[in-house]
Amino acid sequence: MMNPFMTQFTLLSLVAGAFQTGVVGAQTSLANGWVVTRTNASSAANLPTDLHIMTYSLSSGDTGTALGIYTNGKSSTFVNSNGRTSRISLESLSRDFEQFKFQSFYQLHLYGLAGGVTNMTRNFLTFGDDFVQSEFKHYNRSKNQATIPAEAALVLILYPYVISRILSAVSSCESYGNVDPEEELVSSLQKSMTSFDEALAYYVGNDQEIGSAETGYSFYSLSEKANLHFSKAGSDTAASHSSVNMNIGALVQEAYKYYSFPDACIKESTTAANLYSVASRFISQSQITLVQMLIHSMATKDLKRTKMYATALIPQVIRCKPSAYRALYASLLEKTYDPQEFISIMEELQQTYSCLGITCEDIGAYNNSKMGLVFGQCADRPKILPIVGYTPKTDVYEVSCLPNEICYLSKQLILIKYAFAFSIYCCENQHRYQK
Repeated sequence: MMNPFMTQFTLLSLVAGAFQTGVVGAQTSLANGWVVTRTNASSAANLPTDLHIMTYSLSSGDTGTALGIYTNGKSSTFVNSNGRTSRISLESLSRDFEQFKFQSFYQLHLYGLAGGVTNMTRNFLTFGDDFVQSEFKHYNRSKNQATIPAEAALVLILYPYVISRILSAVSSCESYGNVDPEEELVSSLQKSMTSFDEALAYYVGNDQEIGSAETGYSFYSLSEKANLHFSKAGSDTAASHSSVNMNIGALVQEAYKYYSFPDACIKESTTAANLYSVASRFISQSQITLVQMLIHSMATKDLKRTKMYATALIPQVIRCKPSAYRALYASLLEKTYDPQEFISIMEELQQTYSCLGITCEDIGAYNNSKMGLVFGQCADRPKILPIVGYTPKTDVYEVSCLPNEICYLSKQLILIKYAFAFSIYCCENQHRYQK
């Protein structure tokens, strides 16, 4: 009788081999070959095209077409359980509760939007759609404000969906080793790969040129746009794309490496923990873009975009220093942003960087030459940081950050996210050391 472990291991090897050679479905090239998915993600890559159509329509004052595309979809399709082809709309993603209801990122976001009041989170279930619909209702055709509904659909709907698909890849990998039937083992691994590739396709889109802030309407393009507003000491001005996208590209290749191992996602393997680390660092990198765009919006006194980027970012800092979260929540979410509070808000925001897994160097110095606005880069902590009067001999900052992880873990336990709380317990600090 064949050893069950060997049977499982053989299946994994076959799938991994097919995965490496592109046999598992067609591959999808994104951003001029910046990355090539290992499964067919072309439908997901088409969805940002809807944002393109919405942006063009809104710029010309055609809100009817833009709203129709947002509500019904046009460019991206899927085959439903009845074998029929249906369109994917941005509005439908915001209401995909089956996808979101067990997602820690989404649940923490609701908790942060609700000011940390658990029984109020239900009021924010469709926060992305609510924001977009409000912007359509109060549409402003002025040149700088016309495209906000499309931008909000990207930042508050498609971006959270990207994160949800990455976390789905992790959870599929975790469940993979716990399924008995051999055929389900194969399909579960492919499901994890597919979720990861879909996240990447949604992130980049099919009309994106590598390193371009002018083409594409996805979060990749937004990261390139954000990068233009900031300068970084020692950065390579000849780089083909922003440091955020450069780092995300490296994370993608790291994830593909884990998937290629013969024991990928097998019970007792480290694949799920490694993928969780990739997901955590992906989230941190993408939040650099949100921080940069929030700073840019505040500096230019763009009140609507400040609210939009604050809605995308600030709820996540509920896991950080409570006083910083409360101050940012009060200044940016409970009321309309007051430009007179820019300095105090920046001070509170910078206190959350370490908790978010980013640095002052990651953000850079704000440099808006068109408007004559220049703000220096904030200072990162010294490597040797005194703690309550004691000066250690080595860098122990990561250990001193454990209370942040405990805070994050406690928030997940409050939200009854036991599986994710365990991931934080066993893996959260791992991604810090891999930066």
